[in-house]
Amino acid sequence: MSACSGSRNFAFDTVSCPSRLRFGLGRPACANNVGDTGTPNPNRRGFIAWMEELELALTGASSTRAC
Repeated sequence: MSACSGSRNFAFDTVSCPSRLRFGLGRPACANNVGDTGTPNPNRRGFIAWMEELELALTGASSTRAC
């Protein structure tokens, strides 16, 4: 992911793909809000934890958002 501040390798063969996650962008002002929208799968926990810390390199975005 070139727009990310870091990358990891995940084994998506164990996470029941395709699946849907909810993603609310908050960083850098506050934490991202990430979670399963369907049946939770514990094999997704590492990927979700990574997405919670993800900070996208966006341009033109305001960083004055209140949490």
